[in-house]
Amino acid sequence: MDANSPPWIDREVTHFIRIKYSVFFIRKKYSVLKKYRKCRTEYRKRKLCQISQIIKYLVKRKHRDYLLKIQDSFRDNQRLFWSYHKAVFDHRSTQTPAISYKGKLAETTSDKAELFYCYFSYVFQPSKYNQHQASKFSSSQLRIDAQLLEMDFSEHNVANCLRNFDTSKASGPDGIPVRFLKECSQKIAPNLCSFFNLSLQSSWIPSEWKSADITPINKEDSKEPGENYRPISLL
Repeated sequence: MDANSPPWIDREVTHFIRIKYSVFFIRKKYSVLKKYRKCRTEYRKRKLCQISQIIKYLVKRKHRDYLLKIQDSFRDNQRLFWSYHKAVFDHRSTQTPAISYKGKLAETTSDKAELFYCYFSYVFQPSKYNQHQASKFSSSQLRIDAQLLEMDFSEHNVANCLRNFDTSKASGPDGIPVRFLKECSQKIAPNLCSFFNLSLQSSWIPSEWKSADITPINKEDSKEPGENYRPISLL
């Protein structure tokens, strides 16, 4: 789904359109358009107009259904209204600005990713201790609250956290949908609970748990300087 699409073109709508309409009609439209440009016959002209009208009608109907959905659920779900408000009055530009850093200008997506990688790596300060040096610290050298030593996870708490997940949030680096974790909370809570407790008991965190998707967030008015962005981790 395009990040600049109107809010009524959500994942469900996009999936529906692609499966039952867009995959067939849009491809057919451009196929018809290509044929029409090669040979401008009346038949092909009518075919092109017909396909265009079908797509236009579909988008209008989805828009109307979305407005009705906002009206019916406004009291319980005001997020729909504000997403519509943003799309209408503060629609984002389809062209993201170029990003500059240390005299280099990045315009393509891959160049921007490389630029942010260089900048975030520069401002990041790695630990001056390696894993071997850190392992030399003993528990007697650290002041640890006794309650922390007795802390563990219960299946009930893990399942409760999973049930409270916000399904509107994006998936993490593992690609597991949030809705799957929420709907299957009772089934997967025991295994997750065992993993978490094992991590506490062994004082070890798997490297996969430290992975995160980094999203650059602009913190200043100007969007061009790379220094105006801060990395936000999406775990």
